[in-house]
Amino acid sequence: MQGTFTVQPPPPDFTITPNPSSLTVLQGTSQTSTLTVSSLNGFSGPVMFSNPNTPAGIAATLSSSGVVVTTSSPGITTLNVTVGSSTAKGSYTVSVTGSSVGNSHTANVAVTVVGPDFGISLDQASLSIGLGSSGNATLTLTSQNGFAGNVNLTATVSPLGPAISFTPVTVALTSGGSATSKLSIATSSGIYSSTSLGSYTVTVRGTASQSLSHSITLLITVTSSSPAAGIPASALILAGVAILAVVVVVAYAVLRRKPRK
Repeated sequence: MQGTFTVQPPPPDFTITPNPSSLTVLQGTSQTSTLTVSSLNGFSGPVMFSNPNTPAGIAATLSSSGVVVTTSSPGITTLNVTVGSSTAKGSYTVSVTGSSVGNSHTANVAVTVVGPDFGISLDQASLSIGLGSSGNATLTLTSQNGFAGNVNLTATVSPLGPAISFTPVTVALTSGGSATSKLSIATSSGIYSSTSLGSYTVTVRGTASQSLSHSITLLITVTSSSPAAGIPASALILAGVAILAVVVVVAYAVLRRKPRK
């Protein structure tokens, strides 16, 4: 096939780039993103913006309703995103559409809504305690995103055995602050002890409200503190019964051999 072909250059166009393209916004506050409109393929002219498209609980405005773009000078506008104080935490998208003659493009900004929160940590991940002794760990609670209030501490042990206590059991946090509580683990020994040698998992939970709680775990290893400490209580009881039986038998035999007067 012969002939003359003319390759047409791509038509003038523009791009819209948000910076940043994602925002993390605390409930009841605002954040901004800069939208830059750049020339593509020699585009030059005005670009008009539609009202930002927002989900329920989020409002957004633009610093200008349109910009003028040249091949050497981009247009810039600022997107202001406001999150309501009761907006549910989660992920959302705010979109802005810019249009010019024959061209239309949309920029999306991801919005992550966060609320007041707290962190919980331990100064150690594991603790070794001799049977019949006790050990301690320090629990630190830290305010996040402006959290202020009381955090109540509880603990569960699996399997059952060591006794757990907190000092204090309720920790008061101020916005941006931190506080500590002493976690105490006590083990018991003896025939009627509820604690045996081995490993235990302590799960500590801090609760500020029905919908706000966090947990952390501590591994406890209970070791032998004396040669007899590792003997199960049932074995000690059986041994005691056996010794008593031997004593009775020996006493009976001695009495039978005692000469009669």
